[in-house]
Amino acid sequence: MRRYVGAGLALLWAVPLALALDEPKQDPPKADQASGKKDGTPKQQYQALAAEFNQANQDFMKAYQAAKTDDARQEALTKRPNPVQFGGRFMELAEKNAGDPVALDAAFWVLSNAPSGAPSQKAADLVAKEFVAKEKLGTVAGRLGGLRMFRAPAALTEAVMERAEKEANDPAAVDLLAWVVAKGAGSPAANTATDKLFSDHIKSEKLAAACQALASSRSPSVEANLRKALDQNPHAKVKAAAAFALGNALKSRAEGRGAKKEDIEKWSKEAEELFTQVAEKFAADAGALKGQAEQVLFELRNLGIGKTAPEITAEDTDGKPMKLTDYRGKVVMLDFWGFW
Repeated sequence: MRRYVGAGLALLWAVPLALALDEPKQDPPKADQASGKKDGTPKQQYQALAAEFNQANQDFMKAYQAAKTDDARQEALTKRPNPVQFGGRFMELAEKNAGDPVALDAAFWVLSNAPSGAPSQKAADLVAKEFVAKEKLGTVAGRLGGLRMFRAPAALTEAVMERAEKEANDPAAVDLLAWVVAKGAGSPAANTATDKLFSDHIKSEKLAAACQALASSRSPSVEANLRKALDQNPHAKVKAAAAFALGNALKSRAEGRGAKKEDIEKWSKEAEELFTQVAEKFAADAGALKGQAEQVLFELRNLGIGKTAPEITAEDTDGKPMKLTDYRGKVVMLDFWGFW
C-alpha cells in the first residue's frame, strides 16, 4: 500500500519576500526619454527593484498553482526568482549610494530575503558598521527584531554582541543578547550571549525569546540553563518557553540512538509533563507554544513506539477507499512525500 501526500510549495511563499523593512513608499521611477534608462532617486530605484522581485515571485506562484502535472510544476519552478541574484543587485544599489539611507534598506532586504551567499556577507558588514555600531540600542534591537532570517552572518552577530557588552546597562542590551542567541545558532557569540542572559538577566521577562531559541540546541549547558529559568524566573511567559524548550530537549534525547529503555521512559515521561505545563498551566501566557505543545503531546501519547496507530482513511493508488485498520495484523509501510 502506498499513500501519496502532496504538499504545496505555495506555503513556502505565503509572505511576499519583497516587503523589506522601511520599504520606501514611492512611485516607481520613470523612464529617461533620452537614454532609455530609469532615473529617479535612490529610494525610487530601491522601490522599483523590490517591485520587480515581488512581481517575479507572483508570476512564479501563479504558474505553480496552475500546474496540474509534475512536468508543469517543474516548468513553473524555472520561473522562481533567485533571491541571491536579486541580493547582488540590491548590494550594487547600496554600494553606489553609500551614505544614503537606501543603502541600509537594501542591506536589510538582502539579510531578510537572501541570508546566504556573498551578498549577505556584504550586507552584514554594512549593517554592522553603519547601523549596529552607530544607532541607539533600542533602534538596533527594534529593526533587527524584524529581520526574517533563521541564522545571521557571523559578522553581524559578533557586532551585535560587542555592542550589547559595551552598553550592558541599557535595557535594550537584553533584547540584543536574546537576538544573538536566536540568530547565532551555537556560534561563539551566541554561547557568550546565552551565558550572560542566564547569569545576569535570569529574572528578565525578555528571556522568553532566548528560551525558545534553545529549543533545538544541542549544547550541554542548555538543560541547566532552562531548568534555572523554570526555577528562578518569575514570568509565566518565560516559564512556558523554558518548559517547552526543555521538553523538546528531553524528547530528542529519548529518541536518540543507544539510549537505555529505562532512560527513554524517564525522559519521555518528564517531557510529557513539561509539555502539559505549557498546554495547561501556562496556557494563558504561552502564545503559539500552547498549540505546538498540544501537537507534541498527541505525538507522545499516540505515535510513539508501542502505541496503537491512529486511524487513517484515504484512497489507495488505484483510487479505492481504504482504512489502516483493514490491514491490522499485517506489516504496513506508509510512505508520505511531497514537493517543496
